[in-house]
Amino acid sequence: MENIVIYTPYECVIKYKDKEEYLNDEQHLIIDKFNDEFIYVYPIGKSSNYSFKINLDKGSTNFYSIIKKDDKILIFLLDGILAENIDNFNYKYKDTESSIQVSSNSILFVTEKKRKLITFPYKIQKFTCGSLYYIDYVLIQKDDNEQLIAYNVLNNKSKIFKGKKIKILKNEFTILKNSDLYEEVIEEYKIDEEGLKIKNKSFSLTNRKLSENLTAFYFMNAIQNNDYTNAYTSISEDLKKNISEIELKNYFGDISYFYFIDQKTCFAISNNNNKIYEFIIKDNKINEILDND
Repeated sequence: MENIVIYTPYECVIKYKDKEEYLNDEQHLIIDKFNDEFIYVYPIGKSSNYSFKINLDKGSTNFYSIIKKDDKILIFLLDGILAENIDNFNYKYKDTESSIQVSSNSILFVTEKKRKLITFPYKIQKFTCGSLYYIDYVLIQKDDNEQLIAYNVLNNKSKIFKGKKIKILKNEFTILKNSDLYEEVIEEYKIDEEGLKIKNKSFSLTNRKLSENLTAFYFMNAIQNNDYTNAYTSISEDLKKNISEIELKNYFGDISYFYFIDQKTCFAISNNNNKIYEFIIKDNKINEILDND
């Protein structure tokens, strides 16, 4: 019989059949597969709107990703945002009028013919809105974590930026990040008649001693930050004979999320596709990378 393994990045209560299990953040739960019933998830410390049920027959949603591996069904709960309904800042770019409507836990971007609703798993308490050319934006300030939602009023596309600090200047913004691998990551974006594009990205590696058991984690951290030069130093000389730095970039694509199942196995969302990467480590270097394709 297949097993179901649920991985969560946040505290929650899992209910299935007549059982109820509490999971702390970064824990997982193994249960036997059962038929004709849902798995219910109740996050702790989040908006009640963020409670949801898992339907194994319908596949991945904005709340979770499902992937099959060997004799297991792996379910990864996603600690992010989802699309949904909303209140008023009005803007105009040439002949295009737009507005931003903000409620307690959602943002609605509106143009004459299009709209985009973004719903958050927490209450929006401190925020600023604005518009640069045809990019409307909302900057949400929450503790030491900030989010910038940028919305293109011409094509109805949105992009979400996260960082420890986000500064908005005239026609550009800067995002400051840090992590276990980096003391500081600075991303600079420019907005003009051609839209939103990255202007510069710089890295400052941490001075802390890094754990030798987390080679794959630091590698994926570098890949997610598009620091392929540093990521390339984590692979073995044998692997370098088969893949260049450019090929490494093309192989992984845009990693928007990753979660390590163990020290050598990683779930990731690459170019909006669910992936499982397995790393073969030799002498603290990545000697081989396998995936589920």
